[in-house]
Amino acid sequence: MKVGSGGFRFEPPELKNVSVGDTVSFEFYPPDHSVIQAEFGSACVPYSYADKDHAGKGFWTPLQYVDFTNMTTYNITINDTAPIFFYCAAPKSCTDQHMVGAINANDTQTLQMQIDFAKNADFQLQVGDPVPKEATSTILNGPTSAPTSVPASSSGGVHLSSGAIAGIVVGAVAFLIVCAALFFFVGRSKSLKESIKRQYANENINGGRSSTPGPDMGYMPHDSQVPRYGSPAPPYGQHHVGEQYPSGWTGSPQMHQGHMSMQSHMSGMSHEQLDYYKHTQAHVTPVELHSPQPGQEEFRAELADNSQKAPRT
Repeated sequence: MKVGSGGFRFEPPELKNVSVGDTVSFEFYPPDHSVIQAEFGSACVPYSYADKDHAGKGFWTPLQYVDFTNMTTYNITINDTAPIFFYCAAPKSCTDQHMVGAINANDTQTLQMQIDFAKNADFQLQVGDPVPKEATSTILNGPTSAPTSVPASSSGGVHLSSGAIAGIVVGAVAFLIVCAALFFFVGRSKSLKESIKRQYANENINGGRSSTPGPDMGYMPHDSQVPRYGSPAPPYGQHHVGEQYPSGWTGSPQMHQGHMSMQSHMSGMSHEQLDYYKHTQAHVTPVELHSPQPGQEEFRAELADNSQKAPRT
């Protein structure tokens, strides 16, 4: 019997009066065809799928890819005179091209009946293909498209697939990135608000004031011991018998702090202030200190009458 000679068909489509012990040879033609035994009524399904009692039974070949220079044959030996049906499992050969054949078909199981079953078939299978879910009620044997899962042992835990683990890792990383971005923007917004508040407070404090640094030279605090221009004069203290220096002096006879401060103040005076200060000091009458009488413990200095005083402004 020729398989695929001249198209999607067996040539001849059926063999009759084949005896037990006879050999039937299938010759395959290009490009690719196969021969799979089928149950009557299930034209495009392997014989071993049709019933549980048929498991492991029936002949079949995988697709044969051949050319004209290297022809392929497949032989079977007849061991029963009951009708035998078969089909080609090349893509859409059975369901669309109705490529089926028969050996020893009879009046109750004819080749035409099997062709009609092929016309109504929704799918075709090769040996090893899973059975679709919608066909499990009619196909009683064969692997299903959704194999049952193996129950986990009581001692083991639930195992996640690599895809699930990768999804969890990606989700966790994305969550951490979003949290880090939120913390960054919140912190930056807070810092910006604090900077604006500090700037606003500084503007309120310095509002209306001159931005030029330095002391205000237009005002000098008035002190009874400080002349209008210059530094405060050194105070005249009381002298006690037994003291080496008057009480207004401390330490070694060095320049008094008042003189040092006077010099520091004079360094900041204008030329007019210095001239006026020198003029007033030139008219100061020296003070004479009289020796104390016996038994007198202390004496006070008579202060010179400074007739010229600094003008008030």
